[in-house]
Amino acid sequence: MQNQTNYQYLFHDPSVNLMPFVGMIVSPYDTRLSSFSSNINTFYVEPNGSAAGGTPKRVSYCTHSLPPPPSHSCPNGEVAAVANGKLTVELPAQSAVAAARRTPLMELPPDTRRYWEEQLRTTCRTLCALVHYYKNDRRRTQLKAAWRKKLKGGGGSGGSGGSNSKQAAGAAPAPPCSKLQKLARSVRGRLVEAFSQERVDPLLAAVVECIETTWIGKA
Repeated sequence: MQNQTNYQYLFHDPSVNLMPFVGMIVSPYDTRLSSFSSNINTFYVEPNGSAAGGTPKRVSYCTHSLPPPPSHSCPNGEVAAVANGKLTVELPAQSAVAAARRTPLMELPPDTRRYWEEQLRTTCRTLCALVHYYKNDRRRTQLKAAWRKKLKGGGGSGGSGGSNSKQAAGAAPAPPCSKLQKLARSVRGRLVEAFSQERVDPLLAAVVECIETTWIGKA
């Protein structure tokens, strides 16, 4: 709370009286998660003069492709505007929200599609660079360790989708899911929403191999 408040004040814009610094908490290894996707919470702190730093408020957000649409329209039809130093979001009719959808990558203009594909490749190269940078840090997460020793439905560690069916009679118990396998599934699940599996899987496999040979091999 205090760290978030400090950063908000550092980024305070007196011209519009806004503090455009949003905190994001990613919880990848919470064993209470109902799926492999990591839990992500965004928040800001509303100052109230107390020693604790203020009141935490959950932040709702929308994402934009580049360049942003006219009038800063959100994908679900909301329109964000700044007036009198306050950020307001106007919600459309429920029918408009139901009709709105994300544009698949392959339906974007060629230049925009190539831009985002290059961003995906750049992100994977950055991840591999970070793996090499932290390979000798003793505080790094032990990715070989089990995330969950038992998965619902008997799902094991193999594959990218996991199985929800009951374990066959007499079959060997499924091995625990490691933190690396959980992390890879979470990342893949989010990326395939925007990119095709044919683009995501080879890049993600290269990152996992980099982690296994550079990071885990030194544990």
